[in-house]
Parts: sequence; C-alpha cells; structure tokens
Amino acid sequence: MDEKVSTKKRPILKIIEKGLQLWLRSKCEAVNDISLELNGSTTELLRGRLESIKVIAEEIIFNRLPIENIKLESKDLNIRFNIFNSNERLVLKESFEVKGTVSFRGSELNKILLNGPWSWLGDWLAKELMDSIKLNEFKLEDESLLLEVITENQTEKISASFSISAKKGRLFFKRNGQENEVYLPMDQSIIISDVILNGGLIYITGKSIVKT
Repeated sequence: MDEKVSTKKRPILKIIEKGLQLWLRSKCEAVNDISLELNGSTTELLRGRLESIKVIAEEIIFNRLPIENIKLESKDLNIRFNIFNSNERLVLKESFEVKGTVSFRGSELNKILLNGPWSWLGDWLAKELMDSIKLNEFKLEDESLLLEVITENQTEKISASFSISAKKGRLFFKRNGQENEVYLPMDQSIIISDVILNGGLIYITGKSIVKT
C-alpha cells in the first residue's frame, strides 16, 4: 500500500506545490497570501495523479474582481511535469471540479460596481431590483443587502433592503416585504449551494468546473 505523503515528507510534493502556486498566481492579477495542502501516494504521483488539494488564499484580484478570502478543495487532478520549463514546471492536463467558499467585502464590491469594468453589474442590480438606471451605493449589512439608486431625473435617491439566498444553484434577491425574486445570471458551470451575509462580508459556497 502506498504511503500518503505531504510536502514535509516528499520533495516531489514541494515541486508540485510550487508549480500549482505559480499556476494559480498566473490566473490572478494579485494574490496577497496563498497556502496549499496536497495529498497523494508515491505511485499515483509518478503516474501524474494528485489525490486532493486544498487551497486557502487571501486578498485576491481575479478578472479585476477583489476577493477577500478563498477556501477551495479539489480531488483527482491529472498533472504533468515539464522539466524543461522552469516557469511552467507543472501543467494541469484536464478540467477539474472545485468545491469551497469564496468571500467578498461589501466596501470593495461597492467600488467596482459603481465604477470600472464591473459597473455593468451595478447597473443591472439597479435596473432589475429597483427599476432604476444608476446604482449609487451597494452595502452589505448583517443578513441583508442595502441598495441605493438614483432616479432617472437624478433628483432623488431611493434605498431598499434585500435578502440573498441560494436556490437551484443560483443566487436570488428578494426585496424585503415583497414576494418577487430575481436571480443573478451566472456561468452555468458555477453551482451555488449556500450564501451568508455577516460583518460586511458575503460568503458564497458552491462548486465549479475549472478549465485548463
């Protein structure tokens, strides 16, 4: 029976860990801190299989989206070593499923929803949730989302609170005191299972397929 190994026991896992860190950082504009926990057997590693990996990262920017914290886990990764390329020593050969939790800070979301490449999403929230043309403030409170919009004639500001829930793999918004719900359009490969608002943060739990 193959012994389960960790980065403290086998140099090969240190190489894999370094390769995965480089691969993850290459997919992001910024990563403040990242740690990996790898598991596998000697035989499977030599065959290019990694049993599981856990990733914890803080203060990430991915696709210009600021992420506070990431805790992810994936199993049965198919990997290949590239000994001739020090910048890409390890290659992920196949797409794989990732499960975990991602958190976002409300104040950071407010900045990108009002200006920049994600302002289209702020406009979508204003239109679909409050029938307005311009979002003025996005604020996460305990157990609710507060939106403030500007009316079409730009003479008045209107605010309302919303609950956010996970249903059928999607995020749903419901204005407090009303029954209608609006779901957030997302990539079909992302399945949401839970969402929590607490302390100015939103924690989203789910799974997705990562394409290499």
